[in-house]
Parts: sequence; C-alpha cells; structure tokens
Amino acid sequence: MNAVARLVIASVLSISLIGACTWLAGVIWFAWWTTTAELPDNVGFGYYRDFDIARDALEHSKCAESIEYARHEDVTLESFHFRIRTESGWLVRLWFDEGMNVKRVCSNPLGVVVFSPIDWKHFSRAYSVAELSARLAEKGKRLTNVNDVLCNMGELAPMFRANYDNENIPRITYEDPNFNHYLQIEIVEEGRGNEFGYSRIR
Repeated sequence: MNAVARLVIASVLSISLIGACTWLAGVIWFAWWTTTAELPDNVGFGYYRDFDIARDALEHSKCAESIEYARHEDVTLESFHFRIRTESGWLVRLWFDEGMNVKRVCSNPLGVVVFSPIDWKHFSRAYSVAELSARLAEKGKRLTNVNDVLCNMGELAPMFRANYDNENIPRITYEDPNFNHYLQIEIVEEGRGNEFGYSRIR
C-alpha cells in the first residue's frame, strides 16, 4: 500500500472517529438533560421545561379560576409570568425567570415576595412561609406551596396591600441571593396588568 492510500485511509478513519465521538457526546448530554431529578413526571423538557413545570402546578390549583401567560423568549426562555384570577376574586401575577428552581418555588418556596406597585425592583417585601402560616393558623389554614397561596388570597392580599410601606417587614431586591427562592407575586391594581400580550390557558 503506497503512502497516498495510507493517508486517505487514515483521514477517513479520523473523520469517522470524530463523528462517532460527537454523536456519543450528544446522546450522553440528551440523556442527562431529560433525566434530571428535578423533572417531575408527565411534564415536558427542554426550552419550555420551567414554564411547563409552573403551568402544571397552576393548572392543578383548584383556586385558579382563570390563567393567562406571557413569555420573554430569546436564545433561552429568559422569563415568563402568569396572570391569574383567583376564586376569591383577586387578580395576581406570578413571576418566574431562568435563574429559578421553578419546581421548588412552586412546591416548597422559601416564602413570598410581594412586589410594590411603585418600584418592585427595590421595594418588595419578603414574607417567610413560617410567618404566613402563623397568620393563617388561627383560621385553620396552611401555606406550603403555590396552590396554598392562591387559595388564601382572600386573607393574604389585603394584608400584602396594607404593608407595602411597612418597614417592619423586610425588603428584598433581585440582587439578594435568596430572591429567586421566593414565590414572586404582584397584586394587579385597577388599570394595571394589561402591559403584555397574554395567551389564555383557561
């Protein structure tokens, strides 16, 4: 076998080996991506994974009478939110972004961040789950997840609104490392909440 033939064979084998390694790396990455422990049963994966997790939680809430959503789509799904009419008549928006563990925030949040209608980036109030649960305990209610928040908006919303400026309740900003561990909620005031184009879920 002459030198030219050996060179051609070596080149073909090298290209085949690179292709096989690339394919194998893709298979391994896809398997890891779709079997992550955070992925709940029967919820999608990929680009809309976090959105699907939040949507699934809200659709299973017995206290969300209507659900609409808006998404900020880019190379990644940077953020999305839901506008919800609760059974007690309150209109709220729940905010999520790509820095969150959405499953944890929906099922076991650190607490609830309530956005101020004046400047939510700098003047939001943070309520712990323990604090809110204590406030609801005397009425025989509890708070552990997003469904509980929606089902108790009749009690929570008036309290949240009355305490926008209460300095006894800790402020939190998006720069705080714990910010994305809280369920982030905005009570939609009269004349607000129409800044986005919404798609309806129910």
